[in-house]
Order: sequence, then structure tokens, then C-alpha cells
Amino acid sequence: MKRQGIDEEWVDSAAGTCSNASSQPKQGRSGELDHPRSVQDESGNGQGLQVLAPPLERFEFESWEDLDGNVAEYTKRTYQSFRIRTNNTVTTRNNKTCSTGSKKPLLPDEWENYGKTFICTH
Repeated sequence: MKRQGIDEEWVDSAAGTCSNASSQPKQGRSGELDHPRSVQDESGNGQGLQVLAPPLERFEFESWEDLDGNVAEYTKRTYQSFRIRTNNTVTTRNNKTCSTGSKKPLLPDEWENYGKTFICTH
């Protein structure tokens, strides 16, 4: 989705995983996770309920496609949903680098974006 007049793109990471939804209830699907799904405070009154998601297994990727595939698998496995903001273009970054006289290396134009921001929507 492009917002008019703003150079950013939002992508719903869960959109591609909807057709793969399990017919098994959510309660049964969380059994494969190796961390607690939720934690209650000591009073047991239900206050302070917290849902925990496992951390990412990788933090460095060879390409945007490699990252996208890893995030798609993570969202499928953990039932997380992300919005991806991609308004950090290589062209803008390279122009700013040149105009400030920085000695930072220029990035290849093929990358299109040099940064993505993932925002969990749950």
C-alpha cells in the first residue's frame, strides 16, 4: 500500500500466510514452542498477563529476499504479524552521503532500500 505524497511502502507480512492457516485450534498449535506462551503475576488474578514470542534465530541476511523468507517463516511459526516500512531508499542515502562529504561507501542502486522497519501489529 502506498500512501499518497509519502515515499514509503507498507507491506503486511501476514498476508501471504493466511492461506496456510492451520485447522488446529491455536491452543494446540503453541505446544511446539520452547518458551512459555504467557506468564501471570504472582497474585494469580489474571493481571499482568504477558504473551512472549521467541526471538529471531538469525540477524544477518544475504539479501532482502533472504530476510523476507526468514520473516515469512517466523510469522508462520509464531503467529506474529508485521507491517514493514521501507522508506529508506538507497538513492536518498547515497545523495545525502555525497552532499555531506562523508567517506562512507555508496550502496548499489539495485538494493532500492537500505533499511526496513518491522512493526509488530499484535
